[in-house]
Amino acid sequence: MRTMLLWTIAMIVLAGGAVSAWGDLCDACAEKVYDTAIGKCAVCGGQTPSTGMKICEACSKKLGQCEACRVKLKNAATRPATQATTKPATRNGK
Repeated sequence: MRTMLLWTIAMIVLAGGAVSAWGDLCDACAEKVYDTAIGKCAVCGGQTPSTGMKICEACSKKLGQCEACRVKLKNAATRPATQATTKPATRNGK
């Protein structure tokens, strides 16, 4: 009976019952396994893909932080605070 239970759990994990990789995670958190129960974002209150995630994917991208531990991501896309409004170049200088 116990062997059957362990086999069933192993199959659920292999089939996607637990996910080992998410969108915006730091190197340390990318190696961990997370449940698939819906969590709550600490920033916006939206849903996270796991109770192990502190912030949602949108807030992670906006803040440049890991979804699980909120550490600053190395390759986070940074947006300028204000965008310059320049007129696109045209032919003949007009």
